[in-house]
Amino acid sequence: MKNFYKILPRENFTSLTHFGMHENSRDDTVPVHRHSGYEIFYFFNGSGTLTLSKDVPALEIESDDILITAPNYNHEFVMKGKVSYYWLGFHVDAGTPKPYINGGDPTANGMSEQVNADMADIVAELKLASYSVLHRVPGSLPVFRRIHTELDSSNKFADRMIYYHVMELFTIITRHRTGAAAVEEPIDQLREYIDAHSDSPITLGMLADMSGLTPAYVSRRFKEIVGTSPIMYVNDVRMERAKELLAKGVRVTEVSIQCGFDNIYYFSALFKKKTGMPPSQYAKKNR
Repeated sequence: MKNFYKILPRENFTSLTHFGMHENSRDDTVPVHRHSGYEIFYFFNGSGTLTLSKDVPALEIESDDILITAPNYNHEFVMKGKVSYYWLGFHVDAGTPKPYINGGDPTANGMSEQVNADMADIVAELKLASYSVLHRVPGSLPVFRRIHTELDSSNKFADRMIYYHVMELFTIITRHRTGAAAVEEPIDQLREYIDAHSDSPITLGMLADMSGLTPAYVSRRFKEIVGTSPIMYVNDVRMERAKELLAKGVRVTEVSIQCGFDNIYYFSALFKKKTGMPPSQYAKKNR
Protein backbone atom coordinates (compact mmCIF):
# COMPACT_ATOMS: atom_id res chain seq x y z
CA MET A 1 0.00 0.00 0.00
CA LYS A 2 1.44 3.37 -1.04
CA ASN A 3 1.33 6.64 0.87
CA PHE A 4 -1.46 8.97 -0.21
CA TYR A 5 -3.25 12.17 0.68
CA LYS A 6 -6.75 13.05 -0.48
CA ILE A 7 -7.41 16.64 -1.51
CA LEU A 8 -10.58 17.57 0.36
CA PRO A 9 -13.22 18.72 1.09
CA ARG A 10 -15.27 17.43 -1.84
CA GLU A 11 -18.38 19.08 -3.11
CA ASN A 12 -20.50 16.04 -2.27
CA PHE A 13 -18.96 15.49 1.16
CA THR A 14 -17.69 18.72 2.70
CA SER A 15 -17.55 17.41 6.28
CA LEU A 16 -14.45 15.33 5.52
CA THR A 17 -11.66 17.92 5.32
CA HIS A 18 -8.62 15.69 4.80
CA PHE A 19 -7.72 12.00 4.64
CA GLY A 20 -4.45 10.19 4.12
CA MET A 21 -2.11 7.32 4.98
CA HIS A 22 1.63 6.95 5.62
CA GLU A 23 3.16 3.49 5.63
CA ASN A 24 6.46 2.75 7.40
CA SER A 25 6.99 6.45 7.91
CA ARG A 26 9.99 7.50 9.98
CA ASP A 27 10.42 10.67 12.03
CA ASP A 28 7.55 12.77 10.61
CA THR A 29 7.36 16.44 11.56
CA VAL A 30 4.52 18.91 11.00
CA PRO A 31 4.91 22.41 12.53
CA VAL A 32 2.40 23.97 14.91
CA HIS A 33 -1.04 24.31 13.37
CA ARG A 34 -4.71 23.79 14.17
CA HIS A 35 -7.77 22.40 12.43
CA SER A 36 -11.29 23.75 12.51
CA GLY A 37 -12.65 20.20 13.01
CA TYR A 38 -11.64 16.99 14.73
CA GLU A 39 -8.55 15.13 13.54
CA ILE A 40 -8.07 11.39 14.09
CA PHE A 41 -4.89 9.35 13.67
CA TYR A 42 -4.95 5.56 13.74
CA PHE A 43 -1.54 3.88 14.10
CA PHE A 44 -1.80 0.40 12.61
CA ASN A 45 1.84 -0.69 12.61
CA GLY A 46 5.09 0.14 14.41
CA SER A 47 5.76 2.25 17.50
CA GLY A 48 7.37 5.51 18.52
CA THR A 49 7.03 8.70 20.54
CA LEU A 50 4.79 11.58 19.52
CA THR A 51 5.12 15.19 20.64
CA LEU A 52 2.13 17.53 20.24
CA SER A 53 3.38 20.40 22.37
CA LYS A 54 6.50 21.44 24.23
CA ASP A 55 4.31 21.93 27.30
CA VAL A 56 3.37 18.25 27.70
CA PRO A 57 5.46 15.05 27.77
CA ALA A 58 5.98 13.00 24.60
CA LEU A 59 3.35 10.29 24.06
CA GLU A 60 4.22 6.62 23.67
CA ILE A 61 2.51 5.29 20.52
CA GLU A 62 2.03 1.65 19.54
CA SER A 63 0.02 -0.32 17.00
CA ASP A 64 -3.77 -0.04 17.41
CA ASP A 65 -3.51 3.33 19.21
CA ILE A 66 -5.69 6.29 18.25
CA LEU A 67 -4.94 10.00 18.65
CA ILE A 68 -7.82 12.47 18.39
CA THR A 69 -7.43 16.25 18.56
CA ALA A 70 -10.21 18.74 19.29
CA PRO A 71 -11.23 21.54 16.93
CA ASN A 72 -8.98 24.61 17.10
CA TYR A 73 -6.40 22.88 19.30
CA ASN A 74 -2.94 24.28 18.49
CA HIS A 75 -0.47 21.42 18.15
CA GLU A 76 2.52 20.15 16.26
CA PHE A 77 3.10 16.58 15.10
CA VAL A 78 6.60 15.29 15.80
CA MET A 79 6.79 11.51 15.48
CA LYS A 80 10.00 9.72 16.38
CA GLY A 81 10.07 6.10 15.25
CA LYS A 82 8.88 3.95 12.37
CA VAL A 83 5.09 3.81 12.16
CA SER A 84 2.24 3.34 9.71
CA TYR A 85 -0.92 5.37 10.20
CA TYR A 86 -4.11 6.75 8.71
CA TRP A 87 -5.43 10.21 9.49
CA LEU A 88 -8.58 12.13 8.73
CA GLY A 89 -10.19 15.47 9.52
CA PHE A 90 -13.92 15.80 10.08
CA HIS A 91 -16.38 18.58 10.88
CA VAL A 92 -19.27 18.03 13.25
CA ASP A 93 -20.68 21.56 13.16
CA ALA A 94 -21.72 23.66 10.21
CA GLY A 95 -19.15 26.23 9.18
CA THR A 96 -16.40 26.70 6.63
CA PRO A 97 -13.95 23.80 6.79
CA LYS A 98 -10.28 24.43 6.10
CA PRO A 99 -7.66 21.69 6.37
CA TYR A 100 -5.20 24.06 8.05
CA ILE A 101 -6.17 27.35 9.64
CA ASN A 102 -2.62 28.75 9.72
CA GLY A 103 -2.72 29.95 6.15
CA GLY A 104 -5.65 27.68 5.33
CA ASP A 105 -6.90 26.65 1.95
CA PRO A 106 -8.68 29.60 0.34
CA THR A 107 -10.30 27.24 -2.16
CA ALA A 108 -11.89 25.06 0.55
CA ASN A 109 -15.57 24.53 -0.15
CA GLY A 110 -18.04 26.10 2.25
CA MET A 111 -19.93 23.71 4.46
CA SER A 112 -23.39 23.19 3.01
CA GLU A 113 -24.74 20.16 4.88
CA GLN A 114 -26.24 19.97 8.34
CA VAL A 115 -24.47 17.09 10.05
CA ASN A 116 -26.79 14.47 11.48
CA ALA A 117 -27.79 15.09 15.10
CA ASP A 118 -26.70 11.56 15.99
CA MET A 119 -23.09 12.46 15.21
CA ALA A 120 -23.30 15.59 17.37
CA ASP A 121 -24.63 13.51 20.26
CA ILE A 122 -21.80 10.98 19.91
CA VAL A 123 -19.11 13.67 19.80
CA ALA A 124 -20.62 15.49 22.79
CA GLU A 125 -19.87 12.41 24.91
CA LEU A 126 -16.14 12.78 24.18
CA LYS A 127 -15.79 15.93 26.34
CA LEU A 128 -12.58 16.60 24.43
CA ALA A 129 -10.85 19.92 25.13
CA SER A 130 -7.47 19.35 23.49
CA TYR A 131 -6.40 15.80 22.59
CA SER A 132 -6.61 12.23 23.77
CA VAL A 133 -4.63 9.07 23.07
CA LEU A 134 -6.59 5.82 23.24
CA HIS A 135 -4.51 2.68 23.59
CA ARG A 136 -5.39 -0.65 22.05
CA VAL A 137 -8.46 0.22 19.97
CA PRO A 138 -8.87 -2.80 17.68
CA GLY A 139 -11.34 -2.78 14.81
CA SER A 140 -10.42 0.67 13.52
CA LEU A 141 -8.27 -0.37 10.56
CA PRO A 142 -11.15 -1.89 8.53
CA VAL A 143 -13.16 1.32 9.01
CA PHE A 144 -10.35 3.50 7.66
CA ARG A 145 -9.86 1.15 4.71
CA ARG A 146 -13.57 1.27 3.86
CA ILE A 147 -13.45 5.08 3.89
CA HIS A 148 -10.40 4.92 1.64
CA THR A 149 -12.19 2.59 -0.78
CA GLU A 150 -15.27 4.81 -0.98
CA LEU A 151 -13.16 7.93 -1.60
CA ASP A 152 -11.46 6.15 -4.51
CA SER A 153 -14.72 4.92 -5.98
CA SER A 154 -17.36 6.51 -8.14
CA ASN A 155 -20.03 4.35 -6.53
CA LYS A 156 -23.47 5.77 -6.03
CA PHE A 157 -24.06 7.07 -2.49
CA ALA A 158 -20.32 6.89 -1.68
CA ASP A 159 -20.66 10.10 0.33
CA ARG A 160 -23.32 8.47 2.53
CA MET A 161 -21.20 5.38 3.06
CA ILE A 162 -18.26 7.57 4.11
CA TYR A 163 -20.51 9.42 6.55
CA TYR A 164 -21.68 6.16 8.15
CA HIS A 165 -18.12 4.83 8.41
CA VAL A 166 -16.96 8.06 10.05
CA MET A 167 -19.88 7.82 12.48
CA GLU A 168 -18.85 4.22 13.21
CA LEU A 169 -15.30 5.41 13.90
CA PHE A 170 -16.44 8.14 16.29
CA THR A 171 -18.68 5.62 18.03
CA ILE A 172 -15.75 3.23 18.54
CA ILE A 173 -13.64 6.07 19.96
CA THR A 174 -16.39 7.37 22.26
CA ARG A 175 -17.19 3.91 23.62
CA HIS A 176 -13.52 3.26 24.31
CA ARG A 177 -12.94 6.67 25.89
CA THR A 178 -16.06 6.79 28.09
CA GLY A 179 -16.14 3.21 29.35
CA ALA A 180 -15.58 2.68 33.09
CA ALA A 181 -11.96 1.56 32.68
CA ALA A 182 -11.27 4.26 30.10
CA VAL A 183 -12.49 7.02 32.43
CA GLU A 184 -10.13 5.87 35.18
CA GLU A 185 -7.13 5.34 32.87
CA PRO A 186 -6.30 9.02 32.18
CA ILE A 187 -6.71 9.86 35.89
CA ASP A 188 -4.34 7.04 36.82
CA GLN A 189 -1.87 8.33 34.24
CA LEU A 190 -2.10 11.85 35.68
CA ARG A 191 -1.47 10.52 39.17
CA GLU A 192 1.59 8.62 37.93
CA TYR A 193 2.84 11.76 36.20
CA ILE A 194 2.45 13.81 39.39
CA ASP A 195 4.29 11.16 41.41
CA ALA A 196 7.22 11.24 38.98
CA HIS A 197 7.36 15.01 38.34
CA SER A 198 6.43 16.63 41.64
CA ASP A 199 9.66 18.68 41.45
CA SER A 200 8.38 20.44 38.30
CA PRO A 201 5.65 23.08 37.88
CA ILE A 202 2.24 21.37 37.65
CA THR A 203 -1.04 23.18 37.06
CA LEU A 204 -4.60 22.02 36.54
CA GLY A 205 -4.49 23.40 33.02
CA MET A 206 -1.38 21.35 32.25
CA LEU A 207 -3.03 18.17 33.57
CA ALA A 208 -6.12 18.89 31.49
CA ASP A 209 -4.02 19.31 28.34
CA MET A 210 -2.20 16.05 29.04
CA SER A 211 -5.43 14.10 29.42
CA GLY A 212 -7.39 15.86 26.68
CA LEU A 213 -10.18 16.65 29.15
CA THR A 214 -11.52 19.95 30.45
CA PRO A 215 -10.03 21.32 33.69
CA ALA A 216 -13.40 21.08 35.46
CA TYR A 217 -13.85 17.46 34.40
CA VAL A 218 -10.30 16.51 35.44
CA SER A 219 -10.80 18.14 38.84
CA ARG A 220 -14.11 16.37 39.44
CA ARG A 221 -13.06 12.92 38.22
CA PHE A 222 -9.68 13.10 39.97
CA LYS A 223 -11.39 13.81 43.29
CA GLU A 224 -13.93 11.03 42.71
CA ILE A 225 -11.23 8.44 41.93
CA VAL A 226 -8.29 9.58 44.09
CA GLY A 227 -10.20 11.20 46.94
CA THR A 228 -8.68 14.67 46.69
CA SER A 229 -8.29 17.43 44.12
CA PRO A 230 -5.36 17.33 41.65
CA ILE A 231 -3.58 20.33 43.19
CA MET A 232 -4.05 19.05 46.73
CA TYR A 233 -2.61 15.72 45.59
CA VAL A 234 0.37 17.54 44.06
CA ASN A 235 0.99 19.32 47.36
CA ASP A 236 0.60 16.10 49.37
CA VAL A 237 3.21 14.37 47.19
CA ARG A 238 5.54 17.34 47.55
CA MET A 239 5.13 17.42 51.33
CA GLU A 240 6.03 13.75 51.65
CA ARG A 241 9.09 14.35 49.52
CA ALA A 242 9.99 17.40 51.63
CA LYS A 243 9.82 15.33 54.81
CA GLU A 244 12.26 12.80 53.35
CA LEU A 245 14.73 15.49 52.29
CA LEU A 246 14.55 17.40 55.58
CA ALA A 247 15.16 14.19 57.51
CA LYS A 248 18.32 13.68 55.43
CA GLY A 249 19.63 17.12 56.40
CA VAL A 250 18.95 18.95 53.14
CA ARG A 251 18.68 22.72 53.67
CA VAL A 252 15.16 24.18 53.70
CA THR A 253 15.86 26.42 50.69
CA GLU A 254 17.08 23.45 48.63
CA VAL A 255 14.13 21.30 49.76
CA SER A 256 11.75 23.99 48.56
CA ILE A 257 13.36 23.98 45.11
CA GLN A 258 13.57 20.19 44.82
CA CYS A 259 9.89 19.91 45.69
CA GLY A 260 8.77 22.23 42.91
CA PHE A 261 8.24 25.47 44.85
CA ASP A 262 9.65 28.75 43.55
CA ASN A 263 8.68 30.62 46.73
CA ILE A 264 10.24 29.44 50.00
CA TYR A 265 7.75 31.42 52.09
CA TYR A 266 4.80 29.69 50.45
CA PHE A 267 6.53 26.33 50.89
CA SER A 268 7.17 26.99 54.58
CA ALA A 269 3.59 28.14 55.19
CA LEU A 270 2.15 25.12 53.39
CA PHE A 271 4.49 22.73 55.19
CA LYS A 272 3.47 24.14 58.57
CA LYS A 273 -0.20 23.88 57.61
CA LYS A 274 0.24 20.22 56.62
CA THR A 275 2.50 19.08 59.47
CA GLY A 276 1.83 21.52 62.29
CA MET A 277 5.42 22.79 62.41
CA PRO A 278 7.78 24.80 60.19
CA PRO A 279 10.33 22.93 58.04
CA SER A 280 13.29 23.89 60.22
CA GLN A 281 11.64 22.50 63.33
CA TYR A 282 10.67 19.30 61.53
CA ALA A 283 14.25 18.88 60.35
CA LYS A 284 15.69 19.20 63.87
CA LYS A 285 13.12 16.77 65.25
CA ASN A 286 13.59 14.06 62.62
CA ARG A 287 17.31 14.01 61.85
